[in-house]
Amino acid sequence: MNINTALSFDAIEFNLGIDSLTSSKGISTGVLDPTKGMYWAWHSGFINLKLEGKSNLSTTKKQFFQFNLGGFRNGFYNLQTIQLNTKKSLQINVSVDIFKFLSSIDLQKENHIMTPSKHAVELAKKAVTMFSIKN
Repeated sequence: MNINTALSFDAIEFNLGIDSLTSSKGISTGVLDPTKGMYWAWHSGFINLKLEGKSNLSTTKKQFFQFNLGGFRNGFYNLQTIQLNTKKSLQINVSVDIFKFLSSIDLQKENHIMTPSKHAVELAKKAVTMFSIKN
């Protein structure tokens, strides 16, 4: 990413997920095309974070876990805004530490979320902690 050296900033901000206006429009094209596997249905919206895998901590039959976090309706609004403090630099590296997110979850008790819910919103808030600036 090229940065104009005349710019002054102390943070970057981005969203984890799709805003409610875009979600309410439904099926789209490009990266928002439903064939990409990140869209539930018109009433549920897009999956903002999909994390699936296998862990010996999971109590499911084959030790799988599945977290598909999303939703845009009132009460289940899953969009998270991430703000990271940074210094002006010609290059900014954003690090994603998935272990930080997974270690905040008891995979023996919770290992499967596939629909919008209050619990999905709680996990989406925890997911924000995965992101940091890597020096």
